[in-house]
Amino acid sequence: VHFRFVDEEGTAVLYVYELQLDPKVHRLGLGKHLETLCEAISKEQDMDGVMLTCFCHNEPALRFYQQCGYRVGPHCPTACAVDLPPLVEEEFGRFALNQVKEFLIEGEASYQLLCKLWNDEAKQTLAAFAEQSKQHYIAAAMATIRDRLKVGREYGLRNRR
Repeated sequence: VHFRFVDEEGTAVLYVYELQLDPKVHRLGLGKHLETLCEAISKEQDMDGVMLTCFCHNEPALRFYQQCGYRVGPHCPTACAVDLPPLVEEEFGRFALNQVKEFLIEGEASYQLLCKLWNDEAKQTLAAFAEQSKQHYIAAAMATIRDRLKVGREYGLRNRR
């Protein structure tokens, strides 16, 4: 396990950067034991919780963390991306929705930011930050899509509605 103590947008957390086990020892309870140790260390150090990132394509790990009580953080790119498709379709048309898919798969939203918080104030702090983060994410995504459509037009592709 590789972790650090960090301030995540005003919330003191133990941030797990890596939790890796050899596949030969998967499903023996070692991952759960390490995750429980991270929680205990976090609580011992008076932190607000534990956070980590997990790739969206790593479904077994996502299931593991969900079973351990982790939830997608309110400031996670995948949580922010929910509102993106209707905005893209409204501004650029249906053709541009493929750009969104590509952006989400290749971009920041290829992972989930998972958290397990036990402090209500920390939950509120992250929720308040989430709206600001969401607006920033959407603005960045829309700018990227505009740029990709512009490049597409330069190469003879048209923005088909």
